[in-house]
Amino acid sequence: MDDKDFVKQLAEQGHCEARKILARILLENKNTSDALIWLEKAAESGDAWSQFKLGYIYLYGEGVDKDYDKAIMWLEKACKQGNGEALALLGKCYMIGSGCDKNYNKALELLNRAEINTTEDNLCRVMQYKALLFDRMGEIESYRNLIKLFAREGQGCVTCSYSTYDSNRRLCPCFLSYLTSYCKKYKDSDAIAQLLSLAESGVAEAQCELADMYYTGEGLEKNYKHAVKWYFLAAEQENPSAQYHLGLCHKEGNGVELDIDEAEKWFSKASKNGSILAYIELLKPKKENTESENDKIDYYDDWHNDDIEYYPSAYDSPYYNDALDMDQQSEDFWESL
Repeated sequence: MDDKDFVKQLAEQGHCEARKILARILLENKNTSDALIWLEKAAESGDAWSQFKLGYIYLYGEGVDKDYDKAIMWLEKACKQGNGEALALLGKCYMIGSGCDKNYNKALELLNRAEINTTEDNLCRVMQYKALLFDRMGEIESYRNLIKLFAREGQGCVTCSYSTYDSNRRLCPCFLSYLTSYCKKYKDSDAIAQLLSLAESGVAEAQCELADMYYTGEGLEKNYKHAVKWYFLAAEQENPSAQYHLGLCHKEGNGVELDIDEAEKWFSKASKNGSILAYIELLKPKKENTESENDKIDYYDDWHNDDIEYYPSAYDSPYYNDALDMDQQSEDFWESL
């Protein structure tokens, strides 16, 4: 008798933990219909994780038709037992009105409980939900305080698999995304000082984001020379976004003298590090730039909204595969919101 048959035998005998394990195995094998049978048996026996998982499956329609009534019912049962994942997910439901009416106060109550009861792996997700909730509620001070929590060194992020700020000076993109968004939206001096501190300590992603803010004038007064300074520091660390933008500055004469050869040098570096936009620039025929100032900014804004360049996905970098996994995990998470 193999392990699966042994577990199934225990499950049939009414062993709750065996029922949950068997359901996990079936879910991993994409056999949702059979998994639901054992999940429901375990959930009815009072297993909180099985109750949460049933709520999740019915909420997102994974292998079954969506059923919001069943989703909320099972999530509420799991929440009564203090399951952190269920508390976070139900809090999100009340925040966005998924399967229930929007109720920000209820959402905050659930997310506060989730923060206390959840695991370290899920804590970053809870904090992300709370950040979104505070932003929607207009609780600016609470949002700012929450942003500061992201800076705790060594906290793992379930979304991107990075530590918030680790010994390799790589910055969690979730934290960086919230920090820079906050800087741009509220022009908060403390948040900008925090981003500047990270940039000055040598974090390439923070240097690039700071340069972006100087380049566009979002959150900071537009200053091309300051932008070039920070792009250069990040580009020296093989950040493809910074290399691409430094090439663009040389191509357009923003913050530096117009120099097509220097622009092509940086476009070439960025292209080798995975920048598609830099590769496109290299394919363009050489010609004098005649774009207006507004055209330049529009072109930059198009780039800034492109997720391809957000992460350091250099082909020859030891972090390349990690970055690809990170992109997919992050994309899956944001699509689930």
